[in-house]
Amino acid sequence: MDDFYSPAQRSLSNRFAHWREQGRRRRSIEINLEGRSPAQYTNLDKRADRPDVFLVPRNKTRSSLLGLHPANNPYVQTLCEFDQGHQQYTASAMETHYSCFQPQSAASVLGLTGGELSKLHPDAAVLPWWAETDKSILDSMDIHQRRLRYRRPERYGLDEKLDYGCQFYGPVSKGVGELEYRRHIETHQLVKKNGYLPYLHGHLTGQFLVSEDDWVWVCHKGNHRYVSLLRLNLKYIPVAFSSKLGSSVIVQRKDVEHWPNVANGLFSTAEALQVFDRFISATNS
Repeated sequence: MDDFYSPAQRSLSNRFAHWREQGRRRRSIEINLEGRSPAQYTNLDKRADRPDVFLVPRNKTRSSLLGLHPANNPYVQTLCEFDQGHQQYTASAMETHYSCFQPQSAASVLGLTGGELSKLHPDAAVLPWWAETDKSILDSMDIHQRRLRYRRPERYGLDEKLDYGCQFYGPVSKGVGELEYRRHIETHQLVKKNGYLPYLHGHLTGQFLVSEDDWVWVCHKGNHRYVSLLRLNLKYIPVAFSSKLGSSVIVQRKDVEHWPNVANGLFSTAEALQVFDRFISATNS
C-alpha cells in the first residue's frame, strides 16, 4: 500500500475516515497492472469477480485531453515548485504553460496540422475514441472568439465578461490562471493533510489505450487529484474501471475505424492514429 493512502495528520476525524477507508479497501478487489495488459479485461462487465480498482504504474498514466506524460506535466511541476517555496501563480510552470501553449485550433490542441479540425475552435477539441460528438455544435463555435470554459463560472468567482480560457491550455485570463493554480494547490494540500481516500470520495476514471505491444491509461475525471498523486510520487495510481459516458474503457488501436469520432468523420484514420500513438509514446510532451 502506498503511504499516501493514509492520512499524514491523525486527527480524530482523520482516523475515523482512515478506518472507514481501510475497511472498504479490504472488501474490494484490486488488480496491479504491472507487467499485465488491460486488454485481458475487455469484457470485465460480464465477470462476477470484477475488480473494483486497477493499480496503474505511474509512467503508464497520461493527463486528460493533452496526453501529457508525468515527466512532462507542468501542473506536477507547479506542485513541485510550491513544495519547494515558490508559492504563487506568477512565474510558475503553470503560467509558463498557459503562455507558451496557445493552440489556435482543435487540431493544434491535439498535435495535428491541417484537416477539418484545423477549422474548429480549440475548445472543440475532443479525442477520437471519446463518445460521438455532435459536429454541428463544434462547427457553431466562432474560432476567433475567446470562450470561458466553465459551467456556472460565478461559483468560481469568474466574470463571464472579463475572464476566458480553460484548465488545459492558454491563453487564459489572469482570473482563470489563478483559479486553476488555487485548485491544484488546495487539492494537493488536502491530500497531504488527510491522505488520499478514493474509497470514500470516488476513484479517478479514464480510458486504457491498448496497442499491440504497449498501453497507457488516460485520466478523465479527477485531474487535480491525479496531479497531486503524481507529485507525491506514488508508484501506482489507483483507478476505477470506468470512463466518460458513452465511451469504452478499453480502446484498442486495431479498432480505430470504429472509434466514435472516426466513424462520424470528424477524424481521419491517420489523424486518429497519430493522436493515439502520441499518447502511447513515452517521450510525448
